Amino acid sequence: MEYQKKKMMESNIVLMFGNLLLEMGEYAKAERYFDTILNSSNPNDEEIACIFFNFGRTHRLKGDFNRAINCYNRAYNLHMNAKPKRLASAGKTLNGLGVVYSEQGRLLKAEESFLRAMQLYKKSIPKKHVDVAGTLINLGTIDCDREDVSHKKKKILENNFDFYLV
Repeated sequence: MEYQKKKMMESNIVLMFGNLLLEMGEYAKAERYFDTILNSSNPNDEEIACIFFNFGRTHRLKGDFNRAINCYNRAYNLHMNAKPKRLASAGKTLNGLGVVYSEQGRLLKAEESFLRAMQLYKKSIPKKHVDVAGTLINLGTIDCDREDVSHKKKKILENNFDFYLV
């Protein structure tokens, strides 16, 4: 509950309605809503990046993976080209991209995206942040999908991400 309150406080009120539509499964309405914001208002650079992130979510949920990848890449580039760079948001975008690749069965690309997200998180957010936990779960899911839960893999993760392990 506290996480949701904090998330709401940090969210842009204009984008929140579109997120609600996505959560309700109203993908076409959400897409139209975000498109309207993008084209009829005067969104700032961060809002544009968030809109493309949400376009990525919308297309992924509709199963249009190629469009989702394009939108996530555009959002990622906007976050990374911002001054200063928005590392946490870029990491969250890479996590979303990894989910798309995972759903396509492109596990190596998914893993690469999740690992890149972890590197950005390491520089930008606390180790007990929910986005860190979500990305670690996604990495674990890939290992389960591959049936690769070897001791060697665990050691690699521990050595590279001891910052995140309690």
